[in-house]
Amino acid sequence: MTSFTDSNLVKKCQEKSVEGVELIPLLQDIRNNTFAAPNWLHIGSGNIFRSFIADIAQKIIAENGSNKGVIVADPYDGEIIEKIYKPYDNLFLSSILNPNGEFSLKLICSVTEALAPNLTQQDLDRFFHCFSESSLQIVSLSVTEKAYELYDINGNFLPWLVNDLKNGINKANGILSLLLRGLLKRFETCKTPLTFLAFDNCYHNGDKLKNSIQTLAAIFYKENKISKDFYDWILSNNLSFPLSMIDKITPHPTKQVQEELKKRGFSNTEIIKTTKNSVVAPFVNSEPAAYLVIEDAFPNGRPQFEKAGVIITTRENVILCENMKIETCLNPLQTALAIFGILFEYKYISDCVADPILNKLIIKMAEEGMAVVKDPHVINPHNFVNEVIKLRLPNPFIYDQPYRIATDSTNKINIRCGLTIKKYAKANLDKNGLVAIPLVIAGFIRYLQGKSDLGSPYKLASDLKIDYLNQIAKALNNENSDKALNEILTNKEIIGCDLKKEGMYETIKKMFLQMQNKNGVRSTLTQFLT
Repeated sequence: MTSFTDSNLVKKCQEKSVEGVELIPLLQDIRNNTFAAPNWLHIGSGNIFRSFIADIAQKIIAENGSNKGVIVADPYDGEIIEKIYKPYDNLFLSSILNPNGEFSLKLICSVTEALAPNLTQQDLDRFFHCFSESSLQIVSLSVTEKAYELYDINGNFLPWLVNDLKNGINKANGILSLLLRGLLKRFETCKTPLTFLAFDNCYHNGDKLKNSIQTLAAIFYKENKISKDFYDWILSNNLSFPLSMIDKITPHPTKQVQEELKKRGFSNTEIIKTTKNSVVAPFVNSEPAAYLVIEDAFPNGRPQFEKAGVIITTRENVILCENMKIETCLNPLQTALAIFGILFEYKYISDCVADPILNKLIIKMAEEGMAVVKDPHVINPHNFVNEVIKLRLPNPFIYDQPYRIATDSTNKINIRCGLTIKKYAKANLDKNGLVAIPLVIAGFIRYLQGKSDLGSPYKLASDLKIDYLNQIAKALNNENSDKALNEILTNKEIIGCDLKKEGMYETIKKMFLQMQNKNGVRSTLTQFLT
């Protein structure tokens, strides 16, 4: 049996009176209870899980809301499990970076098992065994929105799905396919209802996950890879996919935090980059602010989330919270700063906010969005956006980078800009009064050209549709620029609407063309915002 008190990490936490260490005497019982009858399995072992979701599980335990922890599995990047979880007995440090420079620590010990089902048969077997347990109430996910995708931009199956169909259900190993295999295990054993809880930061995340799993099941059924009884069970009310709104800025582990931990006597703080480009460490860092709102739809029960400050409410309220955050109060502002931050060659998001013209941009963008925001009542939109602009985004100790935020922009621009334009039309508001949102769309197209406002070349951030973006970028930089501009500005999938039909095409085209010259981006922003 593991003696947790012998751990160097635990000893140092005890010496420093780090929060969380008081649970260590209970830890073996918590792990035994969870192993015998798991109730929460999480997919995705990255930084948002470690900084926020695992902490929720820990707070529930600390408030006597549960005697069980959470099992984490990573079917995509098992290297994180092998290098960051297992060597440290699934214990790690969470550091909170406050705007005033204060630095607080917490020992996270709620993770009872860490599985890499794509690397070891033992972990794969345990992964499926969890699904067979009627005690399992929820399977939550933080795997990024692109993990829910089945098709490429041309409507063809993505390569992982082609391989899984070829290999059959029993050997399929894509993330969604492993979930389908887990459900098959549950169908063959207990048939107990189950909740899939999406924690990914995307529009209507639960609905998107539901559609992906049901569509995948339909594809396998059509190919005679699964039975009709199982397919019908997938479509029944046995499975629930509640919506959630999750919010916590969690950048990659930073060298600044690593150095601070060393000063405090903590060793083994190496930051690693896996072969799949995950940046992780035996610690995680994040901002103080944290919000989680979940639709109350749990057919087999759930952990006592309220004890951790989670808001459990109606579907309607979750949608309003999601609209507030994703369409107006945070994510669009982040995307604007990321795009122009890259164009202005800024290193950190806080540098972008400190730029007077970019500060004006996000304030104006928030004002434009707030005109179509409805109050969800469980979170005040005005207080939320003020906190974002005045405290969260300017926090110089977060060290969040524009390139991280710009990742997968093709799945973001449509929600963070296009939807507001459509809502203006629906509300009969004057779209000609929009300035910041068109500037951000124009800036996004300008960003695709791969050259900063100062004239330096750069590579585009990682994106599921990167091949398409590279084609557009190539055309924008040669004689086919007008055709490429028309192609992307009328692309509803990326922009969220046909800007010609919305009457915004010429305005955005004008802005884009003015951004072409050296320093043209800054001069264009200055012209329209002052």
